[in-house]
Amino acid sequence: MKNKNWSESNSINLGWITAGVFLLLLVCMGKSEANYNFPPKDNITMDVEMVNGTSGTYTCPSARHCYIKSLQYEARGAEQYCVSLVMKRNGKVIWWRKYQ
Repeated sequence: MKNKNWSESNSINLGWITAGVFLLLLVCMGKSEANYNFPPKDNITMDVEMVNGTSGTYTCPSARHCYIKSLQYEARGAEQYCVSLVMKRNGKVIWWRKYQ
């Protein structure tokens, strides 16, 4: 007795081949990229307090940049118009100078 639903021909379903090729390309060509920004960038600031009561905060790209800026202030006479300079990294004091 023969099963009428059984097909003895080796027919290949084109849909399965297309799906397989697509998944293969997706796996091979897919690019996984994670950007966690680790370690986090330091937040370096320099607080400047002036004699006339004004103050300001500068954000610097590096501690070296802030220190060079403080040296430029001193070259222009920071001892006369500044009370203090305080450099902080992530809120913690890393360098300071009192002038008066």
